Amino acid sequence: MVFVGWYAASILWAEDKMYALQYCAYVVLATLTVLYTTQICRSPSRLTAAFKLVFLLISVEIFLSALEGLGLIRLPFSPYSQYYAYFGREPEDLSGFGVWASEYIASLPTGFFSNPNNLAAFLALALPFFALHQKWLVRIVATSAILYIVYMCGARSVLVACGLTLTICVFVWGGIAGRFGGLMTASLVVTIVGAGTLDLVSGSSNTRILELEGLGGAIGDFWASLRGDAVLVDSSTGARAQLIRNGLDALYDSGGLGVGAGGSWVIQEKSLFQVREITSMHNFWIELLVEGGVLFALLFAAWYARFLVQLWKVAKSSRSPERRYLAKSLFAGFAGFIIGAIGPSTVIYMLPMWMLVGIGLSVIMLDSGESEIADSAKSSHRRPVERLAMAGRTALPRFN
Repeated sequence: MVFVGWYAASILWAEDKMYALQYCAYVVLATLTVLYTTQICRSPSRLTAAFKLVFLLISVEIFLSALEGLGLIRLPFSPYSQYYAYFGREPEDLSGFGVWASEYIASLPTGFFSNPNNLAAFLALALPFFALHQKWLVRIVATSAILYIVYMCGARSVLVACGLTLTICVFVWGGIAGRFGGLMTASLVVTIVGAGTLDLVSGSSNTRILELEGLGGAIGDFWASLRGDAVLVDSSTGARAQLIRNGLDALYDSGGLGVGAGGSWVIQEKSLFQVREITSMHNFWIELLVEGGVLFALLFAAWYARFLVQLWKVAKSSRSPERRYLAKSLFAGFAGFIIGAIGPSTVIYMLPMWMLVGIGLSVIMLDSGESEIADSAKSSHRRPVERLAMAGRTALPRFN
């Protein structure tokens, strides 16, 4: 409610009122999604039923997106589909691209999100549900499929997020066998890299392999552009750095108050260093900071940290195996999402992400409620005994 209230109040000082109203609509829908999800999952049985449906829908998403990545299908509501116009949107015009670029775009999975970056970020968030699944076949197949889809999306930051998420799943929540397997896999990767196998990679003609090979250089370009050592807007990382600089400059000019809801779009449109007609911040956390201001960003960060801490507590101490599994998965997913959220243009309107927030809050509240009931039951068992002992010491008659 603070989120909604602050963004609504910021309409007063937002420069573009229409953008502000649009962003407020996003925030209201996000909040309603969270609240509605917690109402649906208000009992353990309803939480189980809801999660089974969510798990099924995400599995369908993975299956169809993998087929898109393999080039076997193209979903009709993808912006790269010739049928996209039937959904009220203009399809992407690929006529101006060369053969190489057209083939690259044709293999981009978009799933139900109509955007490869959003698809990759959400699947990275959902990755732990499959990586921590009790069935080994589901773990191997689904985890491999998600990593393949993220790789085909070309989302390098999301691949890093997947690495962090899997590290938590294996070395924090995994058993001895899982930790040993993860250690062996990590050692194998380091050995291959150290043996100079990447020399073969650097000579590859595969665009996605070259993107991965250049990840280290891309990070260096990002920091150089962010510090102002160079303006590399022709590269993806340089463009993202310039977008952030535009936003932080506007935040400084606002005195830390923030530019208001939707203001990040106005900043990019009016900036002297306008980056290739890009109007989104392409970093969710900086977007919240620039639009909401320093105080709001600190409040949101504190809420997010508390959310993770509460999930950690449920994962470590819940009496319910199902809630422990959900809490572990959500903790790992949202920890990795700290990095994953900087891949898409924005995730503020990613309603499935907010739905998982609602499931996480439901897990926390249900477990907290049962813990209180259990503590109350223990206390009620002790009180009669304590009262009887007190009575024996003070009121019972003595017998010689």
